[in-house]
Amino acid sequence: MGDEVLVALAKTLNRLSRPEDVVGRLGGEEFAVLFLAASSDEVASYTARIQQEIRKLTFHTTGDITFKITASFGVSKGWQCRCRN
Repeated sequence: MGDEVLVALAKTLNRLSRPEDVVGRLGGEEFAVLFLAASSDEVASYTARIQQEIRKLTFHTTGDITFKITASFGVSKGWQCRCRN
């Protein structure tokens, strides 16, 4: 069941991200999204959409138990670097 939840979450993150974004699983149940050239407003909008979509997810166990999941988000902003190769 845990794998099913992780797959559904990964698909949701990938579906809602932009082509230039990078979505990855850090480990366990932690995911990260690297937003390239995104404004703070774009990131806030993305996390709001993700939370809405996660609330819609419903999972069913073999014992006919239904459950939902929640998620929390942390955001950090980096500054553009004009590095030389």
